[in-house]
Amino acid sequence: MAQGTCRMAFSTEQDARADLKALVTLGALLGAVFLPVPVTAQTANVSPVTDATLSNPPESDWIHWRRTQDGWGHSPLDEITRENVGSLQLAWSWALEPGTQQTTPLVHDGVMYLASPGNVIHALDAANGDLIWEYRRQFESAAGSRGQTRGLSIYGDKVFLNTADAHLVALDANTGEVAWDTEVADSSKGFRFTSGAVVAQGKVISGITGACGSGTTVASSPRMTARRAGNCGGRRPSRGPVSRAATPGATCR
Repeated sequence: MAQGTCRMAFSTEQDARADLKALVTLGALLGAVFLPVPVTAQTANVSPVTDATLSNPPESDWIHWRRTQDGWGHSPLDEITRENVGSLQLAWSWALEPGTQQTTPLVHDGVMYLASPGNVIHALDAANGDLIWEYRRQFESAAGSRGQTRGLSIYGDKVFLNTADAHLVALDANTGEVAWDTEVADSSKGFRFTSGAVVAQGKVISGITGACGSGTTVASSPRMTARRAGNCGGRRPSRGPVSRAATPGATCR
């Protein structure tokens, strides 16, 4: 053997198999050391969001798409000023899933709830970016795997997700566990959600799209009137009270 070179010599086929097995074992050990491992879920400790909280959020919270019910999109926090804004530096970053990015995070009690394309939800420590828990929607086809998730909603101890396969999912705000999962419409007919829900007096209100245009669904609120809109082949959709948990799309006539 020349100096500076390395060779493996096998005297028998049995030796070769033994050495190959040793190499596979070594590779597995190295992989366990150097490859990333799944992150163990942690638990947040956030207080329940009430109707009063939704009406008047704490200054440090962002619990609506535009922070408050009037949709101003304004934060009253004043630590960042015109004088010091130029000295801001990156504190932490988080990579979103591939796909169309149109999301607005929610922040409550120091926890940021962030939606990524494909209905992937992360709960992060807003102070340092550490992962608290993760939820990944499992789809029967690739159709919803990169669909945008424009927002979330929060009420009580639940975070509400409208899914790309026309489901409404309630996640435990502290653990990310699925509390319940309701099919709103038949996704095989083209129904899907892209935007977040609005919560009012304990009711989850969501706009759905697909099939005969777009419509509004109201979760368990028979007294409310759904505002519906859609193409419907050039015909105007009907308007009327919602009499069940969720009404998919518009009714054409």
